[in-house]
Amino acid sequence: MRFDQSKKMKKKLFILVSAGCMTLSLLGCGSNSSTSSTSGTSSESTSSDPAQNASASGTINVNTTYGTVIAYAKEGEEIKFKDDFPVQTLQFSGAGGAKYVLEAKPETGKNLKFLRWTKDGAEYSTDAKTTITIDGNAEYYAVFKDMDAENAYDYLVLVNKTHKLPDDWESNVVLEEATNRYGEKYKVEMKALEQFTWLQKELADEGIYIELDSTTRSVAEQQKLWDDWTVEKGEDYVKKYVAVPGYSEHHTGLAIDVCLDKDGKRIDDNDAMIAEREIFAKVHEKLAKYGFILRYLEGKDAETGYSYEPWHFRYIDDPAIAKEIMDKGITLEAYLGETK
Repeated sequence: MRFDQSKKMKKKLFILVSAGCMTLSLLGCGSNSSTSSTSGTSSESTSSDPAQNASASGTINVNTTYGTVIAYAKEGEEIKFKDDFPVQTLQFSGAGGAKYVLEAKPETGKNLKFLRWTKDGAEYSTDAKTTITIDGNAEYYAVFKDMDAENAYDYLVLVNKTHKLPDDWESNVVLEEATNRYGEKYKVEMKALEQFTWLQKELADEGIYIELDSTTRSVAEQQKLWDDWTVEKGEDYVKKYVAVPGYSEHHTGLAIDVCLDKDGKRIDDNDAMIAEREIFAKVHEKLAKYGFILRYLEGKDAETGYSYEPWHFRYIDDPAIAKEIMDKGITLEAYLGETK
């Protein structure tokens, strides 16, 4: 293993390897600091520089299930060193405020998709290359999705008022970000977004313009919505009009609410969109071709739990199944045999 060290570098890099764990410590040159390692851990003696003894100093652990982590020391925008660590765990420590760039690279030969960096279990960044700061002890984890795994999520998953989102769904679903013509950013499941883009293009060729209007909402976001509306509108209103956190199809990343852009004007009011029956009839005709179904059908409230929503599409991945559902005019509940 080697690393690049410029003549301008004012710090030394010490690398210790033990039991599949890499310990990396960044120490000031000329100080009386020292490093020792036992079972893959590191400790750093007190520096004579008060700035190096700031209470914000700490140790950061970086982990990834698949692939390689590239670590860069950073001073301003100047990269101080760069090295690849083909191990599952690396650990490094330094003074408070020290910055590093971490880049997660997928394992060669595997069909992997980078999802996110987490910090202490919470989402930190969706960029594979991200900057971190030593501000105490922290655990960073690079999350990849194995696209060929047998336990890939089920595109026919049923989430409604009586069927809860699977517990591991949010950690497995692969979301991509898209920006609509109004500059608004949305996240949609990767394949669903790809097929929606093709649907959008075919409709645009016929002079019909649909745009993303509401897509993925996490369980945490739904809980905040529930709490806020309870304060503003009251509990009875919320129970009638807001999905219980964990029971909204929008948690899946497979549900897309659209708005219309007609004559250069945005139409997103529910009543106004319901009135556009001719336009939506043409849109609905093309859904199955791209693996979508109309989720909340007219007159099927008792099955779905929701009234008619011509704007709410659900991606199920299989155009043949989507065509069967659309041609028969049935709900997803009916197709799956989950009607009461």
